[in-house]
Amino acid sequence: MKRIMRGLGRMLMIMMTAVSLAACSLAGPPSAAPRAAVPPPPPRRPPPPVVPRPAPVPSSSPDQLLGLDEAGVAALLGRPGLTQARDMGRLWRYRRGHCVLALIFYPEVEGGALRVASYDFEHGRRKSCWRRLRAAGGRHVR
Repeated sequence: MKRIMRGLGRMLMIMMTAVSLAACSLAGPPSAAPRAAVPPPPPRRPPPPVVPRPAPVPSSSPDQLLGLDEAGVAALLGRPGLTQARDMGRLWRYRRGHCVLALIFYPEVEGGALRVASYDFEHGRRKSCWRRLRAAGGRHVR
């Protein structure tokens, strides 16, 4: 009797194992827990457009030179009679008779473009020299 019971126990274990394996294969792979929907990242904003600086407006003041780049000064006064590298910047000199205008360009902090940081009239009166240089269009005259 012991033998029969032992045999029945083994048969029962084998049948339970077979049923368990069959149930697993019918159920398919275990499903993963549903994930929370992750919203897509926000679209990247394009960089703000570069706004060109307005062209210089004719003025009776040389203060309009401050902040201009080399192209802006050349459009206003023409080509300088003298250009010279200075430390980190550049010197441009315009001359009309006794009127001499010196412009000092320094690089911008952001971007590095050279811009007029200061100017000086070396001879003559400021207003009359400014008018003469503007009328001459920057021509270098001794």
